[in-house]
Amino acid sequence: MRRATDPRINSEARLIATAHVLLRGMTRSAAIERFICLAQLVQFEQRQWRWCQVRLLRHHYRNQQPSLHRKQHCYLPSGTYGVLSTSNSSYAPAFAATTGWDFATGIGTVNVANLVNNWSSTTTSCPQLTSTHDFNGDCNSDVAWRSNNGDVGFWLMNGTQAISAPDLGNVPTSWTIVGQRPLNDSGYADVIWRNTSGDVAIWLMNGTQILSAPDLGNVPISWTIVGTGPYSASNGYAEVFWRNTDGDVAVWLINGTQILSAPDLGNVPTSWSIVGTGDFAGTGNTDILWRNADGDVAIWFMNGTQVVSAPDLGNVPTSWSIVGTGDFNGDGKTDVLWRNSNGDVAIWLMNGTQILSGPDLGNVPTSWTIAETGGFNGNGKSDILWRNTNGDVAIWFMNGTQIVSGPDFANVPTSWAIQGTNAD
Repeated sequence: MRRATDPRINSEARLIATAHVLLRGMTRSAAIERFICLAQLVQFEQRQWRWCQVRLLRHHYRNQQPSLHRKQHCYLPSGTYGVLSTSNSSYAPAFAATTGWDFATGIGTVNVANLVNNWSSTTTSCPQLTSTHDFNGDCNSDVAWRSNNGDVGFWLMNGTQAISAPDLGNVPTSWTIVGQRPLNDSGYADVIWRNTSGDVAIWLMNGTQILSAPDLGNVPISWTIVGTGPYSASNGYAEVFWRNTDGDVAVWLINGTQILSAPDLGNVPTSWSIVGTGDFAGTGNTDILWRNADGDVAIWFMNGTQVVSAPDLGNVPTSWSIVGTGDFNGDGKTDVLWRNSNGDVAIWLMNGTQILSGPDLGNVPTSWTIAETGGFNGNGKSDILWRNTNGDVAIWFMNGTQIVSGPDFANVPTSWAIQGTNAD
């Protein structure tokens, strides 16, 4: 490593500096996980470095000590200190990863930097487009239930298995769940509530534990919450989208329980309705999906609170309704789920404004309703949760437009309803 001193000196300070640079922008849970591994790797590399220095002094560059992937070598980028490499003539990371360590920075270690910079997003943080309404941060979507008497329950899911199904208490029926998104950097989905009087409140969650339940104030009932966007570490906020009966559109930029700003995005004729939100272009921004009463479909592509473009995607017969959004093929872009009044189901696989494919997935009896979408088995692709009028619950596990399996796995009394509003 290109440093002025032996890397064993002040290893604690080196670890803290490395963590400070490389862990910025992560959720707390992901940062803790990486920091632990960073500490372990710093200790590991200190042993490897001492070995490497000995080999350099002996002018013998081949490393016969077993490594995680293959034989290692010592490489002298500056002519003074050696680094772990898979080559003795040029720098190649000792671990099977793409280049992630810069000679110029002098921060961290080759092993630590390669691990952190090449760590798969599915192992450190959950994909936001598929791991929706994930209350315990395990990258599997969970299911929120509400009884007609006001009781609230969660199913913490792993595929079709409800790992736990606690009752979280009773909330007066004048309150309705109107959103389920991570509103801060905890990595856990929170619950947004709205009262018939206009009050707005939030449950900040940690699994099935309600950490706090503050009331955010009162908003005139002419305004309705019509969409949400998850917390973004790069932006420092989540989004709550509002629509007024006069057509005005506004957004709350929110961090936990703090409303950072509440700009008005403009006025749209009331013949247009917001029918979904998502990242349709893969830019990391929350875009807005619109449907006109005449069947037209459009998207507002957003950059923060700026509407970058608002293309019309075409007209779809009004017998078809948009019933959900999700990333069904795992390409990092939101897709659109459709249902016909005759029971047909279809998906638009999206790439910005381009509809890559729009196959019909088949017909399902209209006694079955699509309750919500989510990644229930943690494979990075959105699935479809169904509810029958008789109380049956089923999931279509998806791979793009392919239904991998569709088990019916439970029956729940019809007095309980799945809370799917603004959850996809």
